[in-house]
Amino acid sequence: MFAACWTGLGAAKGWGQSTDAVPAPSAAAQTQSGGGTIKGAVKAGAVPLPGVAITATNTLTGKKYATTTDVAGSFSMTIPRNGRYVVRADLAAFAGETKEVLINSAGENGGRPDQLADFTMQLASRVEQQQQQQEGQQRAAATALSGAIGRGMQSLSVTGGATDLADASTGTGNAGAQMPTLSGLGGDAAATDSVAVSGQMGQTI
Repeated sequence: MFAACWTGLGAAKGWGQSTDAVPAPSAAAQTQSGGGTIKGAVKAGAVPLPGVAITATNTLTGKKYATTTDVAGSFSMTIPRNGRYVVRADLAAFAGETKEVLINSAGENGGRPDQLADFTMQLASRVEQQQQQQEGQQRAAATALSGAIGRGMQSLSVTGGATDLADASTGTGNAGAQMPTLSGLGGDAAATDSVAVSGQMGQTI
């Protein structure tokens, strides 16, 4: 009888009961953790690629989730938390491809609980060849532009008998330009003819 009374008293006082109960997560916390799925397919042209390694990395925490494509080249990943993820596809002999998706179980901030990430992969050798061709075209264009600029920059030098003239033009357009002499023309008209140089390019009138 004494033991029964003691047990009843302990239950009433809460003796022997754990006080470390974990509170239920709030609605806001559930929404924040949320999560969703990332699905997609990987192909080379129109051919499905099985065995492609797919990773999804959270851009904020660095947490990474991984899977592989099936025989049909498809994959599906369950992502337990909301966030922005970089999805990458890797396969030997192929150039890696990446896409970025935003997982949000509540559909907020432009995100969605279900995201689609399809990949079209190319052989690494082909991608390298294309890059080399583009670099070659860029170098050729730069060389052609440099040559055109070089041909456009020409200096004008007019030599003559007057050596006591100072160039007062701005820049260097008239560097070395001097007034020409008419002494070599001969004839009676030489005394009344005149030549003037105007402008920075030394145009004669």
